[in-house]
Amino acid sequence: MTSKSWRYDEMHLEMTTACNFRCNFCPLVELQRPASRLEFSLIERILSDCAEHRLTNRVTFHLMGEALLHPQCMDVLRLCREYGMHTRLVTNGALYKEEKYRELFSIVDTLDISFRTVDDMEVQQVQEKLTFDEYLRKVVAALDLRESMPTSPTKIRLRLFISPKTMPSLEALCRQLGIPSSVLHAGTGNIRPYQEFSPRDWLTF
Repeated sequence: MTSKSWRYDEMHLEMTTACNFRCNFCPLVELQRPASRLEFSLIERILSDCAEHRLTNRVTFHLMGEALLHPQCMDVLRLCREYGMHTRLVTNGALYKEEKYRELFSIVDTLDISFRTVDDMEVQQVQEKLTFDEYLRKVVAALDLRESMPTSPTKIRLRLFISPKTMPSLEALCRQLGIPSSVLHAGTGNIRPYQEFSPRDWLTF
C-alpha cells in the first residue's frame, strides 16, 4: 500500500510534557506548562481513529516532553505495532536501562537520540545531575546493546550539533564507538546542515 493512500505523512504525538532535561534551545521552561501526560485510553483512541479513517500510519513520539517518562510508553508502542503503524521515538538518551531498551529495540522502528554535549550538560538540570561522562556511557551502552541485537528492527539516528564548541564531546563519542571523528569535523566546507553519515547499517549520524 502506498503512502498516497494515507491522508497525512506523519503524526507527532506528545505523550507527556515532563522532561528530565532543560536544554538551552528548548522552550519548555518558558511555556510554563505543568508536567502531565496523556491517558492511555486517549492515546488508544487517537491511534484507532488514525487507523480507521486512514489518516496516517506513521507516528513520531516527540515534541517538548521525554516520551520514555510516560509509564505506558512501551504499551503505546506495542499498540502501534498492532495497528501496523511505523513508529519513531525521540529521546535525550539519559534514561538508558538495559531491560527497557532491549524491549524498546524489539518494537520501535526508529529511535532518535538527541545527543547532548558537555557544554549542554553544564546548564541542564536532570532528576539526578549527570556528568557528561555518565551521560556518554548511557548513550554508548544503548548503541552497544543495539549492535548486539542483529534481528532488531530499530534504526538509530544520533542527532548532533556540529560546531567548534561541541567537537570535543563529539570526538569523545566517536572514540567510544570506534568511529573516526574526521567525519564530523566542521569548518572544512564538507559538512552541510542535516547531512547524514551512517557508520553502521542501523546507525546514522
